[in-house]
Amino acid sequence: MSEVGETLSGSCKVEMMPLSDLYGLGSAICIETKCFLIGSMEPGVNYGTTALRNNISDIQGPEPSWEQSSGTTGSHLEDSFVEEGLVTVSIDPNTGYSTYAISEKGVMVAKPLAGHLVHLSLEIDQPLEDVLGPRKSNSPEGLRPIQRRLEVMQAVVSNSGKGISIHEISQQIGADISHTQTIVDDLKRAELIDVESVGRGRVHKTFSPTEKFYGYKLRSHTSQFMKNIINALDILYSNNENQPVSQDQVKKALLELPEYETTADFGGKLSTKLNQLSRYSGILSISSSNDEDKSRAIVRADNDQLLLMDRILTIFKRAQEGDCDYVSEGIDKLKKILNNANDVNILMAKAREASQGLKALRSKMIARKILLILAMSGTELSNREIRDTLQTTGDKLDKQTVVYHTRKLASLGKISTLQTNEGHKYSVYI
Repeated sequence: MSEVGETLSGSCKVEMMPLSDLYGLGSAICIETKCFLIGSMEPGVNYGTTALRNNISDIQGPEPSWEQSSGTTGSHLEDSFVEEGLVTVSIDPNTGYSTYAISEKGVMVAKPLAGHLVHLSLEIDQPLEDVLGPRKSNSPEGLRPIQRRLEVMQAVVSNSGKGISIHEISQQIGADISHTQTIVDDLKRAELIDVESVGRGRVHKTFSPTEKFYGYKLRSHTSQFMKNIINALDILYSNNENQPVSQDQVKKALLELPEYETTADFGGKLSTKLNQLSRYSGILSISSSNDEDKSRAIVRADNDQLLLMDRILTIFKRAQEGDCDYVSEGIDKLKKILNNANDVNILMAKAREASQGLKALRSKMIARKILLILAMSGTELSNREIRDTLQTTGDKLDKQTVVYHTRKLASLGKISTLQTNEGHKYSVYI
């Protein structure tokens, strides 16, 4: 491989890059593999996808951590590099296949940033994709994920990590609460920030009749209290066209009966009985929500997190300014890492672990393990208990990740939910 530093040749220019170009550039090389892909291309050479794919394999040495397909390489070229003007594409007259050549922008803008990014990745635990996000965006504004992530980082760093609410961040960056919450959650998973909840708020449950409700036959030993609950539900559903009802509505209906003067007459038994009608009898279905205002959650960062975010922001600030020192430093860093197969292997392994396809596969595996754990337990388990069991199998997950999977499995009807004094507990349907 030729000396990438030779491409400078005194042509460095100090120009302020438009922010839209900066975000496009960052999203184009937001993972280690793309940094190496652009780094392996030399000016004046037309490459086919197979040749570039082989380049990435070769720089990893005799035992590559991740050998991507030519199709994946072609996707990176077309969906990221061509779109951002980092490479040009032409048709080989002999083969009829597309070939790619690095552009001046690719050499002078993309390579320096790639060098700074892989050098950063080599010194931190997080893969670049976890920090910067994927290229494609699901935001309502259609913005690159990297833009909102950098804006949230800037808001936290400007506050010195002392504490800023999600609501305040959303106002600063001009994004809605829901989108800001998503970005904050992503950065929290990447361990760049900490989030302090203001409390769950009150849990609200509603009860809907299942198909079994109207065919349910009361047994002779059924308690009078349970009979009264079912009769109250029957009246409420008849009067409200089977609309879901709250526990408070059932309580109010019971208090109209002469045997109940106050809630002290049945205390906390009502909640238990309603849960039994759902969990064991199957004549009710439960929906739960809470009134927690997530926008009030406080985002904080410790000193190490602040230093890392400030370092990331500085890399992109210097990329926008395009000073010659930044360009030469980035290309030197890229060259040094490209010539060290061990370093390349380490970074390719990180990229592989963070890849979206493997994340989806790992997510399916975790969901299957949770189902197996619940099936083998024979009783309801909390998120904490599920997490602790997963840890014994080598899956060290935070509670938030476990909550995501249990809620998803519950929404798909694969597990049932029981609200207890300790919080939600889950079990498989028998």
